[in-house]
Amino acid sequence: MRWRRRVIRPAPAGTARPPRPCGPPRPADPAVLDTWERGVTEDVIERIERDGGDARERLGRLFDFVGSGETRVTSAGVELAIRDWARRDEGVARCLRRADNRRMDYLRELYGAFCPDEGDVEARCLITFSLRIGDHLIAADNGPRSRTEVLAAVRNRLLG
Repeated sequence: MRWRRRVIRPAPAGTARPPRPCGPPRPADPAVLDTWERGVTEDVIERIERDGGDARERLGRLFDFVGSGETRVTSAGVELAIRDWARRDEGVARCLRRADNRRMDYLRELYGAFCPDEGDVEARCLITFSLRIGDHLIAADNGPRSRTEVLAAVRNRLLG
């Protein structure tokens, strides 16, 4: 058998590829959104609560689990894709808002167990959630420390 080498030549100047067929955007699949919403809220909360412990211990487990990308549903890539989709689809935006509010409520419950100041609780919740969403988008170096060391320092401050 002889292998034939296929040569790909560029299109002649002045020609373009035909446009891809596209139609109106497809509506959001409720089953996909339900799976994602449950996976990033109730499934995570149930997993963290299963082993008990005080609020700091549960937050520590939450940080470990969410940062692990252990499930596809909780991966940063899926999170960012849902957020991008929500910019173009109001149904997805409502689902995202519900999930974000549920996650923030859970963080408030945990931080509120050892932070008496409501302002401090809200600040810790926003920092925690922002770090979850934005950490993967930050390409900056961390000075003399590794990203792992910096994240450990943030974790210690939040749980302190």
